Amino acid sequence: MQVPGGEKTEIYAHSIGYYMQMVPVLSGFEAFLKEKGHTSAHLQIGEDVGQLDMVACASPRWGPQWLGGTSQSMHTIISNCVHRNAWALKQLVQTRPAVVFLVGQASWDMFRQSFGHLIGSKATLPTLPEDGPFTLLRMTTLQECRLEFSTNIGAEEYALSTRLVITPHFSYGENFLPQFRMSPQAFDAFAQNYPSAAEFLQKDSRINFQRRPGSFVAVGMERDAAGILSELKEKYPTAASALMPDLYDPHAMMTDVLKSMYGRELTYTDSKAGAPGYLTRSSGPCTLQKTPAFLAVE
Repeated sequence: MQVPGGEKTEIYAHSIGYYMQMVPVLSGFEAFLKEKGHTSAHLQIGEDVGQLDMVACASPRWGPQWLGGTSQSMHTIISNCVHRNAWALKQLVQTRPAVVFLVGQASWDMFRQSFGHLIGSKATLPTLPEDGPFTLLRMTTLQECRLEFSTNIGAEEYALSTRLVITPHFSYGENFLPQFRMSPQAFDAFAQNYPSAAEFLQKDSRINFQRRPGSFVAVGMERDAAGILSELKEKYPTAASALMPDLYDPHAMMTDVLKSMYGRELTYTDSKAGAPGYLTRSSGPCTLQKTPAFLAVE
């Protein structure tokens, strides 16, 4: 935004929670880059990371009641926008990001239905994951899942190899709290074995404990996560050891993926001659400094 000299104006800034979910990821990776010697590293939303939608229209919710009233009408929209017109895939081919974060299980389901034959991973991703996108987040951050293809159209060759990471939906901040997640049966067994620790998880004021029908038990640490984990390990060491495999920190898990790609598919070009530094990846369609090196897709 440019305001003419001598003019005064009021500017209001309001952060939208959806887009802010990438801020801790960029901040964590920026700190990592500085540790690697890139002391002037500065990453920004809209430049180092971008967003694209798989449909070319607003979609408040992906359910029949919002998209024409029937399951068939919903699948017609998906078929036209995601598969036949392939808006997202065309943009992926053009930008060739190093990594794509697929936002929410509905996005993954649409993507898998249209492009599943182009996706490869060591362990097959379940169609009905036990804990929804959290199961998929764990799987795709611990192992590489890739969208890969190459083809010739006319005399032009197109190729793409991009890592996929599936995340919980960005619209709900509680999804990104550091949290323990267990099936109801697993939590009941934990509570029977470690009643004092289970009571602590359910009653501590810093914790948002949720047990909803048909869902995993979520123990979200709304504030002072480090203090909660320290207290657990000090007061209930055996229970804490049993809990650790069920700990999720989505922002940190996403950041760890970027760290693991550093030096291979993601690098950083330092500022020089007055030009700002920028995040780079091993391949891309052009030499522009600021094209997103990774994307969030819904």
